[in-house]
Amino acid sequence: HRAKLLSDIKPRAVRDHNATLGSETGERTANAVRQDLRRNYRHAAKHHGYLGHIPTDTIDWFDEAERDRHLSPDEMARFLSALDNRPQPYRDLLALCLFTGARSGNVRRMRWADLDLASRTWTIAAGDAKEGRKMHVPLVPDAVDILNRRRGEQADAPGVYVFPATRPGGKSPVISPAQRHFQLLQIMKSIENIHLRNRI
Repeated sequence: HRAKLLSDIKPRAVRDHNATLGSETGERTANAVRQDLRRNYRHAAKHHGYLGHIPTDTIDWFDEAERDRHLSPDEMARFLSALDNRPQPYRDLLALCLFTGARSGNVRRMRWADLDLASRTWTIAAGDAKEGRKMHVPLVPDAVDILNRRRGEQADAPGVYVFPATRPGGKSPVISPAQRHFQLLQIMKSIENIHLRNRI
């Protein structure tokens, strides 16, 4: 098959392919593939001057069943105990991953402008959300306490991000993933789908 230009891919072709994926491999997989394709088009528009249509924008998402996972009291105790042995700012970062249930990448790129601590809400812009839709994340008291403390610590040099890069001048304006610390998240099978309703 010859390579296709981005402008050659039409919405109908993407819609048909997405429907086939949904029936054969599952709706969650189809949504993920659609999101990856959308991300490639946006990258081309932002970095390579692509001005054409984005065929995924006219396709509806499949509705996905929620996958909730709740920490047992033992898991919670072990996680919080393990956090005590982590250096800052990773201790706060990992705690916010737990307390928000958000993707670690979104927590690393958390902006002060997107936080309303008075109403205990964090807004993740559509362009930053995995599903491509704006998200309003409720903040439990533990998360608000961490954020208020961090804001106080940054009062002398306020910046854009809650977790700015520890080494200024690097490629990224935010803290690095540091996999040796994020391995702690593997204590839970799926940290990004945990909902701590009993702590809200």
